[in-house]
Amino acid sequence: MKEIQPKQIWFNGTEYTASVILYYGTYDNNINQCIYYYALFTGTIEQTEIKLVTGNLTMDNPEYTAYNTSADSNEYAKNWVESKLGVTII
Repeated sequence: MKEIQPKQIWFNGTEYTASVILYYGTYDNNINQCIYYYALFTGTIEQTEIKLVTGNLTMDNPEYTAYNTSADSNEYAKNWVESKLGVTII
């Protein structure tokens, strides 16, 4: 889990502030596609409170090739998740 810049999320009829993200790879065919699971929470890294949203992000080419050939694939994945979800990971 990592902190994110606060992001407003509408959940169950109320607006909450997401402050924590969990993301990790769940699938990689080692050819042209991988999938990342994500969840946004209220609270802190030490004690999350409400899971506001969850989902999967699919990375295909050309992003997958860039990810696979990058000098730091973890940093590439972090930046990719940030861009797909519109969050800033701290």
